[in-house]
Amino acid sequence: MKCEIVEKYPDRWVALTDCDMDGVSVLAGKVCAVCKDRDRLSEEIKLIDARITFEWRRTTDIERAYVF
Repeated sequence: MKCEIVEKYPDRWVALTDCDMDGVSVLAGKVCAVCKDRDRLSEEIKLIDARITFEWRRTTDIERAYVF
């Protein structure tokens, strides 16, 4: 899953739902939003308003922030 998402959405934030977690690592999940840095807050507001539980992950390392 990780490699497929990184290849499909390079240099993006990806919000995942229905996650199977191992600690802080996402083992599996469904993509529910994809955005660039500047759009992350507005996408997060939409997900929260829709009452969607999600985990953000970044497909490219920027300051070690929630990277796959």
